[in-house]
Amino acid sequence: MPDASTNPLGIVRQRCLTHADALLTSAKSTVASGQPYIASHLALLALEEIGEGETMFLKQGDALRPAVNAHPGSIAMRTMT
Repeated sequence: MPDASTNPLGIVRQRCLTHADALLTSAKSTVASGQPYIASHLALLALEEIGEGETMFLKQGDALRPAVNAHPGSIAMRTMT
């Protein structure tokens, strides 16, 4: 799989996960300040960021799938014969 530091989808995925971490950190401090209802919204936004990041990961895998499937030793090739 391509290096995440140079692959555009890998970069976007890492940014999404970084945003999610920041949102969770904010949610924790918001709970500590006595506003759990706001923290729940921040936690939900963090989940959305994680989902977006994983979507980028899956798209990155989809881009590689033709090369993997064409490899003679791949399961896809073995099941086609």
